[in-house]
Amino acid sequence: MRDVSDEADFASSLIYFPLVGFFIGVVCAFIWYISSLFVSQFTSSAIVVTVWVVLTGALHLDGFTDTVDGLGGGKTREEKLAIMKDSRIGTFGSVSLILLIVLKIAMLSELSEGYPVFAIILAAATGRWIIGGAAFTFPSARPEGMGAMFKKYCGKREFVISSVIMGVVSLFCLAVWGPLLVILTAGLSYGVATVLSKKLGGLTGDSYGALCEFSEVVTLFLSVVVVNIKLSL
Repeated sequence: MRDVSDEADFASSLIYFPLVGFFIGVVCAFIWYISSLFVSQFTSSAIVVTVWVVLTGALHLDGFTDTVDGLGGGKTREEKLAIMKDSRIGTFGSVSLILLIVLKIAMLSELSEGYPVFAIILAAATGRWIIGGAAFTFPSARPEGMGAMFKKYCGKREFVISSVIMGVVSLFCLAVWGPLLVILTAGLSYGVATVLSKKLGGLTGDSYGALCEFSEVVTLFLSVVVVNIKLSL
């Protein structure tokens, strides 16, 4: 049986999630930069997304596909939660997984030379910061599990410190544009989280993974928009 203090320490690690995302992003950005010296930007983007998945153990992708399967296959709240707990991936999850990966590669390929480095770092950090924000804001859909544990121990202190770290990372990546992108992503993610919470009666660990992946794609898309605006000025 897991010790309560261990649970609290594990859940409070949400403080450092943006920092974890930052280092994941730095590794991926470095790989993008090196590979782009030898292959096309499209191929570099595909390599980076592959490494991104390997580094995270496909953890959030698993949550994303389970969530989509549950929403697409279940009619009631109970059915949705039961499908999400099933380890098998269904049609909805499979299709959404393919589309998600395609979108990430497309967004990175769309960015001008050099900008993917900062977009990757910002996306990886933002996605993990969103997890803490969701845990702090929304109720847990289950009385046990990863989602319930994060909800129990993620308080105002954890969220505020995590947000400060996220702010510093966003400024590092894209100066004043960085915080703006994070705020816009947070707003869209809040909307998605609200829908999930209403349909599931709260959020689960899978929901957090889905929100992380959604936030990463949105951040990459907004990065493309910002870069195109900056280049047109």
